[in-house]
Amino acid sequence: MDIKQLADKYDLKHDQQDPTKSDFWKHKQSGKWIIKHDAVEKIAVVEGITFENPDFIISERDCCVLRGVASKPTGEETFRTEWTIGEADMKNGNCKMNYPYAIAEKRLKDRLTLKLINAYEYGIYSDSEADSFSKSANRKTTASREARDLVTEEKNQVATFEAQNKSNDYAMAKGR
Repeated sequence: MDIKQLADKYDLKHDQQDPTKSDFWKHKQSGKWIIKHDAVEKIAVVEGITFENPDFIISERDCCVLRGVASKPTGEETFRTEWTIGEADMKNGNCKMNYPYAIAEKRLKDRLTLKLINAYEYGIYSDSEADSFSKSANRKTTASREARDLVTEEKNQVATFEAQNKSNDYAMAKGR
């Protein structure tokens, strides 16, 4: 399943003119598709995914690590079950928000949902999984890359101009 099939199946929106209205976007640095947490919740409802109460592996003021299990119906009385970890640690920098328990829960549920629909196989991740996946981080990196490219282009133009001037000066000194 690619991103278009995922969008069609779950009625997700993608507006290139107004990214704020989109449920997903392409992460410029990694090339991965990033889907909003709200859209992942929508997928979980459509798929009938149920989450068990998580186990707290680490429960500290600035750090929360949860282990959770979720199931998705695959037939009348059959289920596919997955487990994973959701973590948020303000000390090591993988969580910049002041509410690590909520972030850990979002990451846990998003990871379970995406595992159950095989989204990772197609390079689709949730925006809650890493702060670097946020749209604002994406825009900052894009803006700094564009600024760096402009500076490089300007340096190249200056170097070309200087080389032409040296060549002209040399030609004039030789009387050409």
